[in-house]
Amino acid sequence: MEANPVLCPDPYTVGKSAELICALKERGDSIVANITILTKNLPVGLGESLFDRLNSDLSHALMSINIIKGIEVGEGFSF
Repeated sequence: MEANPVLCPDPYTVGKSAELICALKERGDSIVANITILTKNLPVGLGESLFDRLNSDLSHALMSINIIKGIEVGEGFSF
């Protein structure tokens, strides 16, 4: 992943991704990315029940990245 210009983990899509990004750049457009964070086997009781919940801490950390525009926990954006 670190060796290709688009930082794509799938070697089969690196070329297509690079072509798409170049085409969008020429048009003055941009592209959207979705990042999935999957957690398993978290310890029971991680985070507090009201203010410092795990969802709040993750959201705070991710929203500090300038490009992040939304965070979905569960099926939040589906409704």
